[in-house]
Amino acid sequence: MLNLQNSLRHIADHNIHSQARSKEVLPSATQVDFTQELDVLLSEVIRILK
Repeated sequence: MLNLQNSLRHIADHNIHSQARSKEVLPSATQVDFTQELDVLLSEVIRILK
């Protein structure tokens, strides 16, 4: 989960704190692909709730 937090926070901080431009570039699908980390997180949630 640490990888998810650090990576996502870095991307979010960059987008929030960068100077606004007339034309913005959104993060790519590769940059925000956290499917493996989210799968682990959801598995843990399901395990705890059972």
